[in-house]
Amino acid sequence: MDRDWSDPQRPLSVLHKDVAYGAPLLMFTVFYKGRDRTPGILWKAAKGLMDPHRTPWAGIERKHLDFMRWLSGAVHAVYDAASQTLSIDNRHVTSGVQARILKRILERHLRDGRTEFERREFTADRDLVSGPLDTGFAVRLRRISESLATACPAVRLVSSGRGKFRLEADRQIDFTEK
Repeated sequence: MDRDWSDPQRPLSVLHKDVAYGAPLLMFTVFYKGRDRTPGILWKAAKGLMDPHRTPWAGIERKHLDFMRWLSGAVHAVYDAASQTLSIDNRHVTSGVQARILKRILERHLRDGRTEFERREFTADRDLVSGPLDTGFAVRLRRISESLATACPAVRLVSSGRGKFRLEADRQIDFTEK
């Protein structure tokens, strides 16, 4: 690769200069993997390349997966349980209770195919709100919506009536939790 290639829709570099994506590992897989070879210098070097836990290969695999997601056109949302943060397409969207609310919305959307939600579904959940009277849910939902507008305009939360809101997405949503 003689130069960096950027995503035309977002300021994200998808292919980097002087990187051969998967070529050495692919050659090793085709010629050596799974065959009994006499141990020699080439075999030791090739075997070292095969180790998936090596840092360079993990980085290459991550970049390859990011590139494949970009090609699919899907929005990729990741919820990090340890830090209670949610990011979309490697951009931080929200954290804490707001991240848990958005996580529940995305989970229900992907599991059931729902796009319409009611406020009371979430205010009854004690993991998301502290008390039944003043939940602060409307404020949190507005902040999530504002964060989405900034980080990923392709995904929106829109009011659809009293106590109701709708998830709108211009592209397919891919969600993972780590």
